[in-house]
Amino acid sequence: MNICKINIEEKDYELCLVRDSIKWLEARGISINDIDNRPVTFVDAMWTALFVKNYADKTEAECIDLLNKYKEENGDVGEVIRFGIEEYTAFLNALNGTKSKKIKKAQITKA
Repeated sequence: MNICKINIEEKDYELCLVRDSIKWLEARGISINDIDNRPVTFVDAMWTALFVKNYADKTEAECIDLLNKYKEENGDVGEVIRFGIEEYTAFLNALNGTKSKKIKKAQITKA
C-alpha cells in the first residue's frame, strides 16, 4: 500500500486506496472507465475514496470541501487523482494476477 501525503490548511493528510476504498467506489457505481465517461464525478469519487481508510469519519461533502481548499491552495489535484488511479490499477492487476512477481496457486481437484 502506497501513501499520498498532502497538506490542506496546515493539516497533513495521508491518503491511500485499499480494498474498502474500491468497494466504496463500486457501491456508488464508479469504475475506472468513468475517468473518460464522467470525469468530474470520477475525480470527486476518487478523491473521496482516498480518504476512506484513514478518515472514515469524514463525509463525502467534507472530502469535496477539502478538494476545493486544496485547489485554492494551488494543490495539484490531478497528481492526487493520478496516484489513486495508479493504486486502483495496481489493485486490479493483483486480482488478475498480472504484473505480479510470484503467484500462489490454488490446488483444484475433482471430487
